Amino acid sequence: MEIPFDQLPTKIKTDLITRAGRFDGFVPCATLYGDLVANNWIVPVDPWIRDPRFPRWDPNDMGPPIRQLYRWGGRQYGANYDADAWVLYGRRDLLNDPKEKAACQAKYGYALRLPRTIKELLDVSEFFNNRDWNGDGRPDFGIVLPLKVNAQGFFFYLAFAAPYVVVPGPTVDEYRNVFFFNPRTMEPIINSPGHVKALEDYIRLTKNGPRAQLGWDLVESWDVFLKGNAALTYSPGDIGSLAKNPDRSRIKGKLTAGPMPASTEYYDRRTGRWVQKLNRVGNLLGCSWHGLISSLSRNKETIYHLFAYMAERPRLFQITTFGWGGVDPGKIYDFPPEVSNGQGTGSIQAYLQQGFDREDALDWLRAYWQNYYEMDAWQEYLRIPGAPEMINSLDLHLSQALVGRETPKQALDAVAREWTEIVNKLGREKLRRAYQESIGYGRPAPRYRPR
Repeated sequence: MEIPFDQLPTKIKTDLITRAGRFDGFVPCATLYGDLVANNWIVPVDPWIRDPRFPRWDPNDMGPPIRQLYRWGGRQYGANYDADAWVLYGRRDLLNDPKEKAACQAKYGYALRLPRTIKELLDVSEFFNNRDWNGDGRPDFGIVLPLKVNAQGFFFYLAFAAPYVVVPGPTVDEYRNVFFFNPRTMEPIINSPGHVKALEDYIRLTKNGPRAQLGWDLVESWDVFLKGNAALTYSPGDIGSLAKNPDRSRIKGKLTAGPMPASTEYYDRRTGRWVQKLNRVGNLLGCSWHGLISSLSRNKETIYHLFAYMAERPRLFQITTFGWGGVDPGKIYDFPPEVSNGQGTGSIQAYLQQGFDREDALDWLRAYWQNYYEMDAWQEYLRIPGAPEMINSLDLHLSQALVGRETPKQALDAVAREWTEIVNKLGREKLRRAYQESIGYGRPAPRYRPR
């Protein structure tokens, strides 16, 4: 059964709260994990992973940050499937055009390239916005983003804001490697100076695209970029695979990609000061769709068999290389050695056989490898009990700030107040324990360790 994105949490929770048990399993957004685990609504799959009766798959095929997302409290709940993250996409032909390079150099004083810093992202999106650079007689856009409320627009702010807020460090503690709350007190930090500055710059960025994008969902923004009317976008991995589809794309052979741009400063809450330093932060944004087994199911082993069958390495790799199915790269075998410092075990030929352009695929896969394995820090994933309500609050006030009805500070102060109410309603101590478990509080920050 397919359910609209904004109705999915309610549909699943209603089935579980009423104990109707209509679903043996479900494929929810990972933001729902906290509610599902805290209420014992899903069952761990650890007992079956090595059971010879079922298809074999290896949780360690996922990189450490993604593997953590499929687990809770030391238990594995999901079988390998999707791995979402936001990366930056651009038009290789435009960025390499000698005339555009000369004009960019003259205007901004540096060489045109796919932006590696947020300053470059703001400049380059401004540079290409509102002029006809594709020769179709209509102004084109610097960047396109899907900013519709009650969809997935909030992810785009989170991806942009991460390097302003996340302070890198070897451990997850009160000040380092956190983004949403102070894990010691459960006070929201969503209105910290880092977040406010991020939202101010995010609003500037959205001005370098069409006004209509305030009402766009993912597919509408993807189509504008794929049809060749925007120079930049950032999004999950779907752009990389859709670019090869001749029915939807005019940019095959023209796509480049990289990790989300770094900030040139970040706010350190411990010292109360801005740190002037390049900060590269990877993310796990998106839903990372994967199957979970209902504790009400009378057919738990049967539904696990289905999820394990989909998680088997040959089958899952084929689904990933085929593209268009919503399964994005994240397993060690998705990455060929030439994009992963020789550490990935995949093959670029598998992607070429599915119709990818070689350079498009290499840039796309390299962007994901760098996001997962080569950044200074990772942005945590909000999945504690109450996360869907918190996201709704953030989504609503972000939209108010984008249309100018609230200032960035007013919007984020309102989110902080509403999050505090949710924390108090659900139980501060309960959520503090869940948050600490969710982010690995007190433990080493997730780092890549070659096997």
